[in-house]
Amino acid sequence: MATTYTDATMGARAIGARTDNTGSDVTDLNAEEDRYSQVILTEGWIKPADSFEPVAGSAATMNVIIGSGTAKADFYCVEGNIAGQGMYLVRHDPTTTTVALNAADGSLARKDEIYLVVLDDAYDSTGLALPRLAYRDGTPAASPSVPGPDASWDAYVLLATIDVPAAAADILACTITDERIASTLAIGGITLNDLSDRLLPSGADPLATAAAGTIQPDDGAAVGTANSFARSDHKHAIVTAAAGSIEPDDAAAEGAATSFARSDHKHSIVTAAPTGDLAPDGGNSEGSATSFARSDHKHNVPTASAGNIGTANAEGSSSSFARADHVHRVADMQAVGVKIDTAFDAGGDALTTGAANYHSLSATLPSGWGSAKLVAWGTARYYNDGASTGSMTVRIRIDTTDGDSITAQSEQLRTVALPIPAAEKTITGNATIYVRASYAVSTGHIYDMSITYMMVRVS
Repeated sequence: MATTYTDATMGARAIGARTDNTGSDVTDLNAEEDRYSQVILTEGWIKPADSFEPVAGSAATMNVIIGSGTAKADFYCVEGNIAGQGMYLVRHDPTTTTVALNAADGSLARKDEIYLVVLDDAYDSTGLALPRLAYRDGTPAASPSVPGPDASWDAYVLLATIDVPAAAADILACTITDERIASTLAIGGITLNDLSDRLLPSGADPLATAAAGTIQPDDGAAVGTANSFARSDHKHAIVTAAAGSIEPDDAAAEGAATSFARSDHKHSIVTAAPTGDLAPDGGNSEGSATSFARSDHKHNVPTASAGNIGTANAEGSSSSFARADHVHRVADMQAVGVKIDTAFDAGGDALTTGAANYHSLSATLPSGWGSAKLVAWGTARYYNDGASTGSMTVRIRIDTTDGDSITAQSEQLRTVALPIPAAEKTITGNATIYVRASYAVSTGHIYDMSITYMMVRVS
């Protein structure tokens, strides 16, 4: 194993002027005395965080770059191993310094190291007094080990360990292990890290802590006056309370509560059944209820049976509505009976010239009817054999007595369909009603005669 030094412009505070007790200048300040002030620091980098940082050089090179990249910015404390040697404060003046590593072995890997070394002839008898970057190459092996520091060194720190694979052409970032440590302030045997542990609530010298105060609406920002600290996991009590009810015509307001609302809070929105029925000609009104209606609320819409259809248009005065499938009562109609008699002139037919007779239908009110209007009508067809004169008399009669009833109602025609004048009558009760068509023929023949009647319910 060999040591190769890479020199850079660096300085270490080791010389200063002083006087003796008479005021006379002393030109050779003892170096150990000058390093007394550095005893409060532990070994490691002081600033910046990348002070003396090792990084890979350019591709296809076996170089490692040391330094933060800022001139005269890197500071490192290196502690001597000899009693009284003390702490060296080293500054790296260039932006970076390149350390060239030996070429890789063709078949075996090795481990190399880079150190920051302070050579001081007063302790190591090297004849030198300066800080240096030192490269230590390891021995290639199947399982290589680090070379370790040079035995002649008395003040040094390890900056980096580099794994050099067999036949490697360059140094990669993944092969460099940063070995630097941070310096801390040490007072009374306690480092800054130790001090932080001692000041913890569970440490030897805990800082006073107390419960955090309650946060309330409109609390003003304040530095506070408490003589205690808050733990990192402290919690403030934030008082919450149930939200109030929302009512119609509530005015917007900030509120005066001394509590907050949770993110999932809910306001009570009072609802109630609609109180009023919908009625015809009901006026619009905002209402004065202190509750809201649900989206699926229902108003009572009174309904009632539709009335009978009258004879005149009218808006009506009912306080209810009609359903969509309502039905108006129309007086019932029922054709109770139809009778048709037909006769022809053949072999002494009874309807020949001079004959007088009648056809009769009987009717009664259907069950449940109180009264009805009965209308009857008919037709008769008459032929007078080509005579220039001749007549037929027909009439409809409605009565409770059956029998013939003829009045003068005649026409003198050759061939004619003679309407029988209609008759109508309001009937009540359970008596049998007869509908009769009476006829008399003076000359000619009646082909046929029909009678039809219809009852229209009144009550």
